[in-house]
Parts: sequence; structure tokens; C-alpha cells
Amino acid sequence: MHYILSLVFVLITLASPTVSFAKDFEILRMSDIVEHIDADTLVIFDLDNTLIQPKQMLGSNQWYDFIVGRFLAGGLELNVAIDAALKDWNAVQLKTEVLAVENTTPKIIAAIQAKGNKILGLTARPMDLAAASKAQLQSVGIDLSLTPVSKKDFWLDKPRELLFSSGVLFVGAKSNKGEELVVLLKKLDLKPKRIVFVDDKVSHIKNVGNSVSKTPIEYLGFRYAAADEYVAAFSGKIADIQHFRFRFDGKLLADNEIKELGE
Repeated sequence: MHYILSLVFVLITLASPTVSFAKDFEILRMSDIVEHIDADTLVIFDLDNTLIQPKQMLGSNQWYDFIVGRFLAGGLELNVAIDAALKDWNAVQLKTEVLAVENTTPKIIAAIQAKGNKILGLTARPMDLAAASKAQLQSVGIDLSLTPVSKKDFWLDKPRELLFSSGVLFVGAKSNKGEELVVLLKKLDLKPKRIVFVDDKVSHIKNVGNSVSKTPIEYLGFRYAAADEYVAAFSGKIADIQHFRFRFDGKLLADNEIKELGE
């Protein structure tokens, strides 16, 4: 089934005569972006719940949101809660195996790269996970460094906070993806005719759209829904058991191992 949001809008930047045309779509299949990519399109992918997901609930994006919520409920301020949650989430990322959200996605990305399009990973992951993220992507057959926006790794804007590495811009959980993307485009003097951006979160689609609307670049944002059922199936109870075991001996229990034990 293929869902498309009806929202179509034109964004006009008052500070400039330039008009940036933007559309938002919702898709269930990564293949739906292909028809929108031409020779002068920069293709940008989120990582978690867009390209990859952990093999178990522990370490998932929804687990991160769950523990942030728990810390907030315990009285921590948002930035403190984020830092506390990331400490646990990062530790799992260094150990967990991942799956492609869709088995066909690695081939789709490879086909786009074969045509010469530049591809960028844009993630809220912290820069500490650059090496682990590259390994996770490669484990499912994705290499975002093949047609990158830059062949060199570098720090962006704020030293030791925002990192571009192996085709991926790591902006961290506290940054605005759209604002940092525009900083990157300006730094590298990139002026594609169109940007196609795929992310599972509406907030990031909107943030990138708002920022790109201030440039001459046409923007197509795709809210990717393929992981929605996976997200909806999240169980905090199962993840808590997995986390307890992980902290005890570093082992990552599969979801079905816990279900078979009656949780």
C-alpha cells in the first residue's frame, strides 16, 4: 500500500526573490523515491529506522525515546535526560548487530550511487558513533562513502560536536538537522538543483524543509513509514530485561528469547 500526504506547499523566502519549491510525501517503500531523483539531485538519508534498525528492541530509536521519557519523568531537565539516555544508547550501539529496514534498500542506494548522485547520511547520532555507524551500515551492504559530498572527514561549525565522516553528517541529538545541513552545503559550496531527504520522523522532514526553503534548492521530503509497525511493537518491559542483562554481562538477548520465558 502506498500512502501520500496531500500537503503540497510553496515556500517563499521574503529576504530573497528566490522561490524554493517543496513537497512532503509519506512512503512505505524506499523504491518510491527513485522516480524523483535526476542527475542533479542530492539524496539524503536518515539512519535509524530509515536505513537500519537493531536486531532487538534494546538500542532502537524507540528505546532511546523511552528512556529519555523515563528520565524526564524522574525530574531531569531535557538536556540532562538526553545525555543520560545517550550514555546507555551509545553503549548498546557499540555492540548491537543491525538489519536493513527494507532488504531492498542497499541495492536501491547502490543503484543511485552507480548513476553518480551524491549521497549524504544525516543523523542525530553523536559523533562518538561514527566508526560504529559505518560498520553497521556496511554490515547490511550500505556504503555512504562511495559518492559522498566530500571525500575528506572534517568537523563542522562547532569543533568536536558536529562531524562529517564517511559520507555521514553526525549532528547529535540537540541540533536541528535542517540548520546544520545548510551549514554543510555552504561550507562545501554545494548547489544541487534538488534535495531528496528520507527520514522516519516528521519533525526532521519539516526542519530540513524549513531550512532548505531559504535557498534556491527544490526540496522533496519523504516521511518513511516502513518501520512504523516495528516502532509500535516496542515493549519497555522487554527492553528493560534486555538492558539489565546487557549491563550484567554484555549479552544482547533477542526479543523472542524473553517472550519465550514469559517476559
